Amino acid sequence: MFVARQNWYYNLVVEVILCIMKEIETARLYLRQFMLDDLDDLSRIYSDPETMKYLTGVRTREATETAIHAMLQRWEQNNFGMWALVHKIDCKMIGRCGLAFLDKTPEVELGYAIDKVYWNQGLVTEASFASLNYGFEILQLERIVAIARPENIASQRVIQKVGMKYEKNAHHYETDVVYYAISRETYQSNKP
Repeated sequence: MFVARQNWYYNLVVEVILCIMKEIETARLYLRQFMLDDLDDLSRIYSDPETMKYLTGVRTREATETAIHAMLQRWEQNNFGMWALVHKIDCKMIGRCGLAFLDKTPEVELGYAIDKVYWNQGLVTEASFASLNYGFEILQLERIVAIARPENIASQRVIQKVGMKYEKNAHHYETDVVYYAISRETYQSNKP
């Protein structure tokens, strides 16, 4: 009986926090849920071959609209998903970062994509830290993973900067990847 009450209470607290946390603010970014108004910006990002080189490949406007609907649905179902990244100074949606279920597994992965104009500024690392914090502190996840193609060195650097450690080579999303992970315990022990 106590366990059932405790789970009910925990779920209520999470729901209240999620209602309050429509947005996360970092030093240079707002992380917020996607809106259909983001279609033009996300479509520009998703249609760029250089940006999408290591991801799923370029997407059409229609596929991007479908992706936005899917991201919103995942938030409804799971209480987590991809955040839209809004640059504070430019007031522009510049990419996405957040948590999702890893391809055909129950594991939760950190994922991101950002407009190439904003590469090499530490913005993905900043958003990734915020996403990990949300996953470990709000959702109380025990472990979060991340994957990258072996040739995507920049993405691996981000993954390493947020404290994730290489575990293995793997195959997800129909491609070979390197697989990293971090536990809640490790994340909390490394926090400043």
